[in-house]
Order: sequence, then structure tokens, then C-alpha cells
Amino acid sequence: MTHRIRGERGAVLGLMIILAFVAAIVAYGNVMMAISQSRQSQWWHERPPARYAAEAGLVIAQERLWANPNYCASNDVVPIDVDGNGSTTDPGDLSVAITVQPCGSPTRTITTKVVY
Repeated sequence: MTHRIRGERGAVLGLMIILAFVAAIVAYGNVMMAISQSRQSQWWHERPPARYAAEAGLVIAQERLWANPNYCASNDVVPIDVDGNGSTTDPGDLSVAITVQPCGSPTRTITTKVVY
């Protein structure tokens, strides 16, 4: 039988409790990070059509300004063919509201907003 030094009893148990607590915190952090990444990935896959439609609205507004330097718009709604089948009336297609302000100024701001 081995003899223990006084105060040494239970030191390993205390160390194991602390290590288990730290491991639980690290595991919780990893789970939260995985959930966040999953949500971000889901958002990224849902949003590109809207982003592309908004960028298409910017191009449309630029083309209209090149054709007519006096072009001014306030929520000019333009349908965008998102799926590329040639029709802009499909349920999955989007519309873009184009705003070009201020009117008559040599410097203008183009704003596009996707309408679902």
C-alpha cells in the first residue's frame, strides 16, 4: 500500500473537472461557429440572384444615362429575367426599382432596390 502526502487527495479529480469544463466551453464554441457558418452559407446561396438583379439594374440605369444624359428616375421598376429563359413574368424572376437623383445635376447617384 502506498502512502499519500496530506493535501494530495483529490487533486486529480479537481484537475479533471477543470479540464472537462474547458473542453465543454471549446466544444460549445465550435458548435456555435458551425451553426453560424451554416447560416452564412445558406444566406450566400439564397442571395446571389438578388445581387445580380441589383447589378443589372445599375447597368440598365447607366445605359439609360448614356443614351439620355437628362435621364432621371424615381423608382423606375424594371423586370429582370433571373433564370435566363427569356420571360420576365416567371414567379422566380425579380424586378429592380431604379432611382437616379438629383435631376438636372451633372453628378448623380444611382440606387437600385430589388423588388420580390
